[in-house]
Amino acid sequence: MMNKIVVRCRCGHQVLAREVLRTDLYERAMGLEYVYVKFRCRRCKRMGEAFVAESRWDWSILEPAHNEMSEVERDQFLDEDAISAEEVLDFHRRLESADSWRDLQKDSGGASSDISNEASAETGAETESREADDAGAR
Repeated sequence: MMNKIVVRCRCGHQVLAREVLRTDLYERAMGLEYVYVKFRCRRCKRMGEAFVAESRWDWSILEPAHNEMSEVERDQFLDEDAISAEEVLDFHRRLESADSWRDLQKDSGGASSDISNEASAETGAETESREADDAGAR
């Protein structure tokens, strides 16, 4: 199985369909055909171009990888710096020293209160569900 071709800017960003300005089919001597892709990178704002062998071309290469992030979240993290090794080690140390979820919330400034509310709501729903199952079994 061949690896999927990815069109990338010089900065390393994967070019997506909404960044493409133009595509053309180029035929070279000896019968080789290429798809020419002209784009403007959303990350670094540079104009760029790429040639992909027509035999390996598929429009799906200009689609983002499917994951749990929405388009808004992806755009938000586009300009963020990469997580450093020191930040990973710091987070690991905080996880080791934390006794509970509430300790982690205190360390992070309580920014994840929505998550804890959702988690406690789920826990409450699970408890109610178990109590209903127990009552039905009697």
